[in-house]
Amino acid sequence: MGNKSSKYNRYLKNLIKEDGDLQQSQYTCSLPLDSIKKIIDYAIGGIYPSFYYSNISRVCKLWCKLSIKSVHAIFYNFPYLYDTNRVVYGCKLIGRWLKPLNHFQIHNNIDSVNLRLGFDPYGFVLLTEELENLATLKSLSIQFYGKNMTTEKLDSIFGTVQKNKTIRKLDLSDNLFNTVLCLNVSSHFESQLIPNLREFHLANCRVNSHQFNSLLRGFILCPNLFAINFTRNQIDGQDIETTTTLIGNSQYLKIIDLSMNYFSASSIQSIISACIQNKHIRKLNILQSTKYSKNVITHQELETIKFDIQYQLKPSNNIKIFI
Repeated sequence: MGNKSSKYNRYLKNLIKEDGDLQQSQYTCSLPLDSIKKIIDYAIGGIYPSFYYSNISRVCKLWCKLSIKSVHAIFYNFPYLYDTNRVVYGCKLIGRWLKPLNHFQIHNNIDSVNLRLGFDPYGFVLLTEELENLATLKSLSIQFYGKNMTTEKLDSIFGTVQKNKTIRKLDLSDNLFNTVLCLNVSSHFESQLIPNLREFHLANCRVNSHQFNSLLRGFILCPNLFAINFTRNQIDGQDIETTTTLIGNSQYLKIIDLSMNYFSASSIQSIISACIQNKHIRKLNILQSTKYSKNVITHQELETIKFDIQYQLKPSNNIKIFI
């Protein structure tokens, strides 16, 4: 038994280089290394922390290293109002994943970070430097429990996006946004200091029509921002003339999601007309599902809108409309 164990240990040593990369050894594998890696990738699902990662990474050194290499998304969830020593330790642990090299001297490949933090922003402050320097990061999502978003937090978040030029998507959904915060966001876009950002999501944030218009004024000035998501807000079509004018003047937006809001049939028709006439917008989602919508339009109104869309669309229009 001891002889078999020492032979297995030699096998692992030959399989793992000193720099952490993996190579084939002189011993025969029951499965090719690429197959083992694909199985582990599938089992873990690319997310840390997770139950599957904890169990699979404990099998042996090889599986631990393969597990680390398979992780590309961080989901950190702390649902309580106040950060404690326990969550601070958790933030520091997450911070090790956000560094270029982890404690195994393996390159991290994190491209998506989803943070759900407590009332106290201290946990986020601990991760700011790592987020700013993470060269593989493409998508950043941040929610503060208690919907306690502030201008200070927004400035810190946009400062991170400004310093990390690799971030393409910023998702601040499920936070509470008032007029002051919407004006703050708009000013960051108007400054044009975040040219790397391609997508901005602000779903379920209780944004109303006037606040949405103030945000649009900043969005239409950003040449690289092509997608915005404002689903499940409180946009009801007040001051619809301003909304349609801003949409009509946009030269860069290509995807707009306004589904599950409070639009009337006439407001929906106005927005659709503005998007069709815009020529740059390629997709509009203004879905008003009878099951989920907050303001259900009648079947007759829906059919009328669909008929008007077919009448307005020309062969030269390259836009998809979901209603």
